[in-house]
This record gives sequence, C-alpha cells and structure tokens, in this order.
Amino acid sequence: MSRRFLTSLCVWLLAASGARMATVGQQDSHKESQQGHDTSEEECSCWKGFKPGIGIPGWGSLTCWSPRTCGAKCSKQFVDGCHMKAACGISPADGKHHCDCSMCSGMTFKQVEYIEQCKPGTCAENESCYYNGCKYSENGGSTCKLGEGVECECEHPFAVDDGKCITCPNGREYDDEKKAWKCKPE
Repeated sequence: MSRRFLTSLCVWLLAASGARMATVGQQDSHKESQQGHDTSEEECSCWKGFKPGIGIPGWGSLTCWSPRTCGAKCSKQFVDGCHMKAACGISPADGKHHCDCSMCSGMTFKQVEYIEQCKPGTCAENESCYYNGCKYSENGGSTCKLGEGVECECEHPFAVDDGKCITCPNGREYDDEKKAWKCKPE
C-alpha cells in the first residue's frame, strides 16, 4: 500500500471516531476503574508523533493508528475481532496514552451477553433492562452505571404508580421519601 493511502486512511479513521470514541472510551475507562484495574500506566505509544495520527507538532500525537499494540485488546472485546481499526489516544482523565477501540464495528461480547440476559419480557412493561450496570440500544449505543446482574428500572418519561411503571397524564414529580419518581396527583 502507498504511504499516501495509509496516511489518508488513518486520518479518516481517526476523524470518524469522534463521538464513538468519547462514549466507548469513557465506558471502558469507567468500568476498569470500578473493577480496580490500574490505568496509571500507558498501554500504548504514539512514538512522540512519529506514528500516523493526529497531534501537535513538537509535542507528539494525541491519537494514532495502533493495530500492533492495541489490536489484541480490541479484538478481545468484539465478536468479529478488531485488529486493524485499533488506535491509541491520550485519555483526558489522566493525560496518558491508552488503547482506543471506538472505531471497531460490530457487537461487543458484553452486548451479546446483554441480549442473552435482557430478552423481551424480562422486565415489566415500560421498564428498562440493565445487565451488569449497562443497557444497550439497537444502534449499539449504551448507558452504564453501577450494577450487577439483571436489574429492571422505571426511567424517564415514566414513573412508578401503585408498583407499575406508567406514563403519567399530569406529569411526574420526585418523591423524596421513596427516592423515586411518581405521578403528580390529578
């Protein structure tokens, strides 16, 4: 492959990663910190700017293509593997380089496990199903928080009334006593 093609490919891959990099990277970093993994060491390196990527001249790369260093880590997360789209980028949390799998496509093993655990009918009507703290949407996006196993939650715009998660005709309000949203009285 030509050098120009590889450079163009890297710039395109890194530019396209924007939104997904933020969500996937933050979720993975959050999960690792919850599980007690040490994220203080750099997982990868952009060789002070001598690797294809986006950076600041004289300072180094902020993010770079890194299939050799990060490909195995990313492939362990995705069902179809992800070696060639693996990147390395600076984390805003600690200012160090970490592997970034946000450009990988397809389903993650965690998403497959979620689908197996949160089948339709697992939760009551209008409730959202979380598995190990995460809820996945059909487009692959996810919302994560603390939690273990299958948990059903009544979320906005719904509220709990008489033990059921319903749409409130008059809106909803927070019940400080029960620490939950409830329907406003008529």
